[in-house]
Amino acid sequence: IGFKDGAGFVEAKSDGCVFTVLVNGEEVLRRDYATQEWLPESIDLTRFAGKTVALTLRTEPKKTSAADWACWAKPALWITGDEAAVRAIPQASAALPPH
Repeated sequence: IGFKDGAGFVEAKSDGCVFTVLVNGEEVLRRDYATQEWLPESIDLTRFAGKTVALTLRTEPKKTSAADWACWAKPALWITGDEAAVRAIPQASAALPPH
């Protein structure tokens, strides 16, 4: 997670943002973030094995959205096991409730 290189931390004074990962609407990661660097994150999703889930990556401003060039860089899903499978659900975002 991080802010796009060149984001306005000097001129516009970003107060940062919040990165959140949800599985079926349940928050599994929340990071309050306000630095000009890239940080790796990982989440163990083992408890959802064998289930169909909706995975949501979300960014939200803190008090203001000024210069919040928040980015998820190269998100990846690593799956192990003999029966591991991932399928994209068409129009999944349309089926999710608003936050």
